[in-house]
Amino acid sequence: MLINDDGILIDEELQEYFEKGDFSDLKITPVYLPYSQWRIKQILLEYYGCELRPYYNWYKAMRYRSCQSYVIVSLADNSIIGSEYGYTFEQLRYFLAEKRFPLHDETPKSVRQKQAYRKKRNKNAARFLEIIESLGEDK
Repeated sequence: MLINDDGILIDEELQEYFEKGDFSDLKITPVYLPYSQWRIKQILLEYYGCELRPYYNWYKAMRYRSCQSYVIVSLADNSIIGSEYGYTFEQLRYFLAEKRFPLHDETPKSVRQKQAYRKKRNKNAARFLEIIESLGEDK
């Protein structure tokens, strides 16, 4: 850090970029992105295989959204990941912005709905329909 004639602190590395005028090498990492609660839950489920569960830290905590914390739970072994006291949505927004997740989902809504329907559909019902169809083919 240098101090110029006006008494202002100047970062030498940034000063070189400004003197060159070429900002192609300069990479800016976002510190915070305004992810919605649903997008945060979707990212944790799709990329990490985790879900959020509320951590009840005090009486009437669920009434005040900004201070409510959520525990990240792995779906594979049902264990808590990270802090056992949980994280607020604001803390998760900073974490996800640092990892450079897109703010919005790229897949169209119709495709997401079909995928969700396939996940929720009863596997035994699908198997039953296959058996019924195979019985009709025998005749």
